Amino acid sequence: MNRKKRTAKDIMESIATVTASDTIQQAAAVIVDTRSHLIAVLSPEGKLAGITTSWDVTQAIAKGIGGDTLVERIMTRDVISARPN
Repeated sequence: MNRKKRTAKDIMESIATVTASDTIQQAAAVIVDTRSHLIAVLSPEGKLAGITTSWDVTQAIAKGIGGDTLVERIMTRDVISARPN
């Protein structure tokens, strides 16, 4: 059998992003605009700092955390990632 080796690149997709200094409201707008439930949060240097989900935003609003709060307050920081190859 001659199977091609698969790499992470074979299943990777583009993902919407915000920065850690964006607000929860801005993150919510990106989630709605892209119809995605997951967005990457980038550091000022453009590196992956965390992720935020639609559930994170929903929980924040339910707990009375305002939309003007920075997304870094609700993001998940411990993210497992892989390089394309």
